Amino acid sequence: MLRSGVTLAPLDLRTGIVGSATPKFAKTLAWKYSQMPAPAVKEDSATNHQRTLSNSYIKHLSDRVGALIEDQKDI
Repeated sequence: MLRSGVTLAPLDLRTGIVGSATPKFAKTLAWKYSQMPAPAVKEDSATNHQRTLSNSYIKHLSDRVGALIEDQKDI
């Protein structure tokens, strides 16, 4: 399905993919970002999960999670 230059996969819609992250990863990352600054989250992810993230990815994904939470409040 192609709309406005964005490819949407039905599986992504059903699984609740947030950006390019699974719901659990997005929730975990957003929680960590709410507790510590992005560089500390980046270091924690690299040290404990061998996953390299950028500060901007952490911030953008956390913003998306926040927006989803705000949308749920409106319902």
